[in-house]
Amino acid sequence: MAVPNIIHFCYFGGQDFGLVNYAAIKAAAAVNNPDKIYFNYDTEPSGQWWTKAKQFCQPVKIEPVEEAFGQKLTIPSHKADVWRLKKLLETGGIYLDTDVICNRPFGRLREHSVVLGEEKARGKTVGLGNAAILAEPGANFLKRWQDGYDPAKSLWRGFRSTGNDLYWTELSIKYPYFLAHYWADEVEVMPFERFYGFSWSPEDLKKFYETDEKIPAEPYVYHLWSTSAYGRYLKDVSEESVKSGETNFSKLVLKYL
Repeated sequence: MAVPNIIHFCYFGGQDFGLVNYAAIKAAAAVNNPDKIYFNYDTEPSGQWWTKAKQFCQPVKIEPVEEAFGQKLTIPSHKADVWRLKKLLETGGIYLDTDVICNRPFGRLREHSVVLGEEKARGKTVGLGNAAILAEPGANFLKRWQDGYDPAKSLWRGFRSTGNDLYWTELSIKYPYFLAHYWADEVEVMPFERFYGFSWSPEDLKKFYETDEKIPAEPYVYHLWSTSAYGRYLKDVSEESVKSGETNFSKLVLKYL
């Protein structure tokens, strides 16, 4: 079985839909030539960039995700964490966050059952990123990962975060890294430099958003780390600022405007 060449985005909480989100959808279409791009939302976006993005994707209204195995989900990112595992188990395909810009076709990576990229900061591996996931339907590794949210089945303690706290990335980033050590045959782990390219550390964000210093590798995707970068780099980004910029960020996004 192979990973279907369909792409899933999800959008919870009615946050702003801007230029970066449009570029993510257009890049996914241009780089990977998918059979379908599904943009799943609980509250439909609005604005000029959403109007332009709809030509590249099929909008799908979905019910809000409120809990996981009896544990209440209080923030949009946790709702999206749970939703993406459920969706990929059902249909397979490629999940991308709305701030992930495709850079190279996934190609033969789709021959694996599951593909995840390392997440690093300051040279240290902190987990496996879930901003981009390739998976075949019913993948065993995703079943184990989903079970991690269930206190009755988890190899840890189940889901226990209440927001931006100590446990925020425990199930989304750290748990799959733990699982990959024991079921390495069920997941293809891509080195960070080949998959994501740069991290959310202040040093990497500055290099990407403020300079045109070359990123060491040509990764499959660029995760723009909007949670960390929004206030300083993405809040006021515009078509004009991208076109006049000479940074790694501007050059990347400009391709898709």
